Order: sequence, then C-alpha cells, then structure tokens
Amino acid sequence: MDLKGRKSEMARRIATGFYDFENDNKRFRSDLKSVNYNLSELNLGGASLRHADLSGVRPHGTNLGGSNLGYARLNGASLEIANLGGANLGYADLSGAMMRGVNASGVYFGYARMKKAGLVDSYLWGSFLRGCDLRMADISRAHLRGSDLKGADLRGTKFEGADMHGSSIVGVRIAKESAGSLLAAAGIIDNDDVVRADSDVILERCRRLGMRFS
Repeated sequence: MDLKGRKSEMARRIATGFYDFENDNKRFRSDLKSVNYNLSELNLGGASLRHADLSGVRPHGTNLGGSNLGYARLNGASLEIANLGGANLGYADLSGAMMRGVNASGVYFGYARMKKAGLVDSYLWGSFLRGCDLRMADISRAHLRGSDLKGADLRGTKFEGADMHGSSIVGVRIAKESAGSLLAAAGIIDNDDVVRADSDVILERCRRLGMRFS
C-alpha cells in the first residue's frame, strides 16, 4: 500500500474508533511511523482523538474542525494552515506546536499547555483560552477578537500586531514591561499611549483587571 493509501486507512481507523488512545497509543504511533508522521490534507473533521499522542505529527492543512482533541499530545506538531474550527483542545499539550495561519475560531483550549507555540497570523476569534499556559508563545498578528483569556499565563508572550479587541484578559499573568502592549492589543489603550502614558498609570489599569505581575 502506498503512502496515500496508508494515510486513508489511518483516517478510516480513527473515524471508526479503532484506536484505544486513552489506554494504549502504541498501535497508533506505529501506524503514524508508517506514514512518516504525515497526516496532511486528511479530513478528520469531528473525529474523536481524545488522549491521542500526536506529538511531532504534521497535520499540515488537515481538517480537524469539530474534533475532540482533549488531553491530546500535540507538542511539536505542525498544524500550519490546518482547520481546527470548533474543536475541543481542552488540557491538550501544544507546547512548541507550529500553528501559523491556523483556523482555530471558536476552539475550546481551556487550560491547554501552549508554551512556545507559534500562532502568528492565526485565527482565534471567540476561542476559549482561559487558564492556558502561553508563556513565550508568539501570537503576533493573530486574530483574537472576543476570546476568553482569563487567567492565562502570558509571560514572555509576543503579541505585536495582534487584534485582541473585545477579549477578556482579567487575571492574566504577565511581565510588567509587556503590560502596555497587552492593553493596546486588547484596545483598552491606544498604541501611542504605551509610549506616552506613565508606567504607573498603565500598571494601575492592569491591577483593576486583576492582572498578576512577575
């Protein structure tokens, strides 16, 4: 069976619940190795991948819309240009995942580990990112309007050019030197105010939002 055939067979097995992700990922990882960890361009929309070990996988351009990826391991995965719209990624490990340009609108990321994830130019409108570990992640130019980032850890996060208007940033953890840029991205202050405003004024606004500094 050629690569395309092996990938199609894997998609069929995922769709029919063949793999026991929660108790044993060995068979799944063996099948992934047979396709060189390449799941690109497959249609896995609505699939149940809860607890699946997808670390290092390349689902570039894959449709994962509406799928259940709760508690899944996606650390180091390449999800660029993939469709995750409406998926569940609660408590998933996305550390170091490359997600440039991904469609993740309306995704539930609650409490996911996303340290050093690359989310440049991604679409995260209305996503639930509450409690996520986004330390040192890059969300530059990402579209985050209306997202919920309550309690997220944003220390070292890059959000230059990100659109976070209408997003909830109550209780986030952030470095003091990045506080002004975050407020500007969220539309709470103008970009020019980041330079002009007294740092104490900016920090007071942050305190009113319950932000934690470190």
